[in-house]
Amino acid sequence: MGEYSSHSSNAALKRVALKDLGPDLDNVLIVGIIIAKQRPRKFADNKSKDSEDCRAVWNFTLRDSQRDYINVTYWGNSETICAANDKFYTGDVVEVRNPRISIRKFNDVGEQFRPMVTSPYSLNLNEHSEIFAYDGDNFFFTKLLNLPTKPIAGFVPLRDIHNEGGNMKERFVDILGAIRSIGTVRNVSTKNGQETQLREVVLFDHTSPGLKITIWETDVITRASSWKTRSTILFITDARVEWSNFLRAYSATLTNRSIVTENPIGEEAISLANYAKSAPLETSAILDQLITALPDPDSIQNVMCVQQVCNKVNTFLQETAAADRPLTALMFVFITNLDLDGQSPTTSIK
Repeated sequence: MGEYSSHSSNAALKRVALKDLGPDLDNVLIVGIIIAKQRPRKFADNKSKDSEDCRAVWNFTLRDSQRDYINVTYWGNSETICAANDKFYTGDVVEVRNPRISIRKFNDVGEQFRPMVTSPYSLNLNEHSEIFAYDGDNFFFTKLLNLPTKPIAGFVPLRDIHNEGGNMKERFVDILGAIRSIGTVRNVSTKNGQETQLREVVLFDHTSPGLKITIWETDVITRASSWKTRSTILFITDARVEWSNFLRAYSATLTNRSIVTENPIGEEAISLANYAKSAPLETSAILDQLITALPDPDSIQNVMCVQQVCNKVNTFLQETAAADRPLTALMFVFITNLDLDGQSPTTSIK
């Protein structure tokens, strides 16, 4: 624990790690890397006689070790808050000086709109607090950017979002996917008439060639410019599943709770990265791969009805070891629907 001279007072600041925080500490300095941030929200200052005076609040998430990350709320006049938001971005290592440490209220409504963190505390900054760029060695902190904030194994396969999206609608899910395409930044008007920006990317994985992700947060929109198709792997926590009337399919949207980890460290991410390098993405390539993998039809002797196939597929979904076992059968059936437009998530080949 070191001591630093505060820019705002003569009192010495004590550097404290997130794991050592306590509500009775004051005059502390915390160094960490920003792993997520939200755009500031402005509101009128009711205490001011000037009707044009405006205050703002800015939320971001700070991390200083593999296990420890915390949410930070910065209150102040609009000019100060917006200047801080424009200066610091995800990936920046900062010094937070003289914050107020408070115990998190897990049943608080506000917690529903913040990322899940490990610290039992929250940091609150005001006019007596300061935030500066860290001028020390950043190497240790930058490595933390690739560590997921939740277990990767809990991700929902893209296939399940497409097929079971009705049960997930308005539910928050964790997604692991490779970049298939990156859309341009678009200017749109919100329901309340405000102008804002959005960007759409498409992810794919072992189970699906594509799921559209809508990004509203300016910080993530900017980060997307550096992502590479087939190369960048994203682990997204707490994305919201939505139905797209335009696509006639389920999609996902990043929320204030979401944290986007680029190229996360984990076996699942490594497996997906290897698959993404040569995975078939176009419909023709997918069909070619599927046809190549099919056995000789004359060798198939197993005859099944539709119900038997459905039961077998449900059994396969419950058995992780069955993922690589092909299911083949002869079926004598009537065609009740033929998707000529290609919008169905399932393609049948005869």
